Formats: sequence, structure tokens, C-alpha cells
Amino acid sequence: MSLNSEFFRVVGPRYTTPKEILSGMGSYLGGGRWNPLQVMKVLYLSADPITAMHEAKENYRYYKLRLAQEMPKVTVAIKVKVESILNLANLDLTDIL
Repeated sequence: MSLNSEFFRVVGPRYTTPKEILSGMGSYLGGGRWNPLQVMKVLYLSADPITAMHEAKENYRYYKLRLAQEMPKVTVAIKVKVESILNLANLDLTDIL
């Protein structure tokens, strides 16, 4: 299985250089929905810009922060090309590994 598509990411305006957008440091330092604090870097992407914005705002909703505190945000498109993907839902991974 391969992947060649465009995905979207929403970041704060202080972190908009190409290196910062792709670094995963925000999720490493602050944790994320799917990664614990300071365990690994995770890059959160979405197939569409609306979902990317909703995900970026989720932390503010969870902690009941004011909407004005989360703005502004910058939405970027990222071209992703992956030659091989390991499907962890495959129960017989011994053949693959």
C-alpha cells in the first residue's frame, strides 16, 4: 500500500517555517490527542482543511478556553508521498515483518 496525496495542517503563526511545520515538536513538548507528553513527535494532518482546523481547536474546547485565545491560525497544505505503509490492523504481521 502506498500514499501520494495532499494533506492539511493548522499551526499558530509563530511556527510557520517549513521546518517548524513538519518538526512535530509541538506535540512532543505539549502532548497531543494521540501521543503522550515528551514521548514522541507526532505530526497531525487531515485530508481536508476544515477537519484540520477543528482538530487544532479541540484543545481549546476541551479546556473551555475563549475562542479569541486560539486565533489566529495558519492552514498549510503538505504534499505526502509514502512508498510503503504498515497496516497495524493486519492481524498476520509475521509475514510482513
